[in-house]
Amino acid sequence: MRSIERTTKSFYLFHFKGFRVPFTPMRMPKRMMVPIIKAANELHIKPLLTQDAIVGRALAYCDWAVAKGLLAIRSHVDTSDPSLLPVRAMLEVKNRVAPYLDLQLVAFPQDGVLRTPGGLDNLQRALDLGVDVVGGIPHFERTMGEGAASVKLLCELAAERGLPVDMH
Repeated sequence: MRSIERTTKSFYLFHFKGFRVPFTPMRMPKRMMVPIIKAANELHIKPLLTQDAIVGRALAYCDWAVAKGLLAIRSHVDTSDPSLLPVRAMLEVKNRVAPYLDLQLVAFPQDGVLRTPGGLDNLQRALDLGVDVVGGIPHFERTMGEGAASVKLLCELAAERGLPVDMH
């Protein structure tokens, strides 16, 4: 491990009580954000993903980032889909940008590692393929107890493999 980790992260932070629905005067309460974003992701984004589309967008972003002076990026890759399409695409990107960029990939169970059927198996398969970091999202599990259990489980998995952990 490096003594200083050179990474950049992009987060969507919601620091307000609600959000405005684009092109309307409507406002939605903050508690509605996660279900709305999750539904939009399932219905509109995931069906459109192809390996070429993911690789193309990721390469464009990596080249833009390098042009702005970044030397390393940490990217969270969704492991919820049993096909691991995003993982395979991002591993291709990692290999292609390796000569000029340190791209670190996080196996990230976007829908929760315990909540998603096969979630732990998918995450382990992503790590077997070469993903660098064990990720987690404990607040997406069904209960606080399951969230705590996922933290314990993922930290144990990371320790067994000698990998870092990145949880949100």
